[in-house]
Amino acid sequence: MILITIHMIWSLNFVDGEFQIVTDFSHQKNPVIYGTIVIWQDERYGFPDIFGYDIQKKEEFPLITDSSEQWSPAINGDRVVWTDYRGGTDNIYYYDLSITREIPITSHPAYQYKPAIYENRVVWEDYRFTTGRLFMYDFITGKEFQIPTLAENPSRPQVFENILVWADNRNGNFDIYGYDFLAHTEFSISTHIAHQVHPVIYGDRVAWEDNRRGNDDIFIYDISEQQEWSITTNKLQQRFPAIYGTIVVWQDDRNGNWDIYGFDLATHEEFTIILKDGNQILPRIHGTIVVWQDDRNGNWDIYGIDLSTCYLSQGQKYMKNPNIIFFLITGIFMLFTLFKYKKR
Repeated sequence: MILITIHMIWSLNFVDGEFQIVTDFSHQKNPVIYGTIVIWQDERYGFPDIFGYDIQKKEEFPLITDSSEQWSPAINGDRVVWTDYRGGTDNIYYYDLSITREIPITSHPAYQYKPAIYENRVVWEDYRFTTGRLFMYDFITGKEFQIPTLAENPSRPQVFENILVWADNRNGNFDIYGYDFLAHTEFSISTHIAHQVHPVIYGDRVAWEDNRRGNDDIFIYDISEQQEWSITTNKLQQRFPAIYGTIVVWQDDRNGNWDIYGFDLATHEEFTIILKDGNQILPRIHGTIVVWQDDRNGNWDIYGIDLSTCYLSQGQKYMKNPNIIFFLITGIFMLFTLFKYKKR
């Protein structure tokens, strides 16, 4: 009993302090977060619309409820961007939360997909040519232009400060590349013969999903150090990473369904974030809050968790969980009782 108690104290590294953001019976998908604002695509009216939720105020709000499809949102500060089909083709739209105003960014008859945004830059996949290319809109100049790269059919571009990252198949498989807006240069990040997809970036670190071992793992590349390494070694699938600061999160199927796991690059510790029935997928993180898409209720909902109140690092020993405190006190009491009994 004592050994079981001690094991529970040592192995329990998260608190079930999650919160449900949406309770509608339709599908809510693709959450993103900035600060305490969560944005997602919502199908409660039949077509995907864009909705939001303020975690601090505990208030939900619609951004756009047009009868056509709005999907793949992204957020930075007060600016929200998404893919919008209202003109009969996919274009990029923008909504300013501070002034509650919506503006189209692109109006080309070809397809523009999956925008990403950081401060004054919006980037997206653009198919106005024979193969896909990367385009950008600059809020300062109000101009749109093609990013001068050799990318062919780029996928899921992401931008942080002056660095853009994406996956493309110019070599016959998907690799990870970057572009420096200050140096005006393109550079390779990972060109292994297996597939590397879904890159994300924070600071000098890029994370992505990598299939070089025959299963999907999460790899990291430090741009300043020019070093690459893997943070997962489990033989099942780890996909769709997200990164903020030193914390990387991803969806993981090692338990037979998709759960959310994390890794602290500062302490080199992996930790569980949420283990529930159903599937928890597509995590996103900003600050200490992680949000994800969750089907435990039979439809896709949006859930969240605050790691600052729930993450118990074995190195840091945060005593945030009353259950852990209970187990610890119980273990100490049992040890004391056993010691006292032996003395008799």
